[in-house]
Amino acid sequence: MILDKTGTITFGNRLAADFIPVKNSDKNDLIQCAALTSLHDDTLEGKSTLELARKMGDNPLTAATIAEEAGVDGFIAECKPEDKIDVIKKNRQKAK
Repeated sequence: MILDKTGTITFGNRLAADFIPVKNSDKNDLIQCAALTSLHDDTLEGKSTLELARKMGDNPLTAATIAEEAGVDGFIAECKPEDKIDVIKKNRQKAK
């Protein structure tokens, strides 16, 4: 295990593995902050933190934050992958 100056705990491969809030912290707030600070981090650690935030949190707050920071007009949160595929298919039909 490696503990770097930001307090990120990494295992062998240096990829983010989990978000663990301390004391009375809110996990969604932690995920949102981690995602925001990693948006422009091109390091392996930064990319893995952002990817983990996207996976964990298909939660609306994180999705909205990432979409806003990335300049994306819309986003989908809290839905299954097959639901997202349906949305993509519907958008393709509209574009034709």
